Amino acid sequence: MNWGTYSTYLNSGVSNIEFFDSSGTILNGWCESSCSSAATSSTVWVNLGPDTVAAGGGTLTVYMGFLSTSTNNMGNSGTSVWGEAPQLSTTYGQ
Repeated sequence: MNWGTYSTYLNSGVSNIEFFDSSGTILNGWCESSCSSAATSSTVWVNLGPDTVAAGGGTLTVYMGFLSTSTNNMGNSGTSVWGEAPQLSTTYGQ
C-alpha cells in the first residue's frame, strides 16, 4: 500500500480507514509495516472471511473507505476491525 496516494484523506497514524466488500460488509484488517500517512510502501492484510474466492477462480473486489481524519478506527479489543502489527504499537497491536 502506498499511503501517500491517499494522504489527503488520512490522519497521520492511518487509523481512519476500513475495508469492506461489495455488499458493504466491513472486513477485519491490520497494518503490518509502515503505518503512517507518509509511508510509500506498507503491507496491509485483510481477512476476507466467508467472501474468500473459491479455488476454482473468480474475483472479489475489496474497497477501502475513509472515515473523518479525527476518527480513530484502530482498537485493541476483540471487536475492532482495524489494527497494527504488535511490534509497531503496544496500544493497537493485535
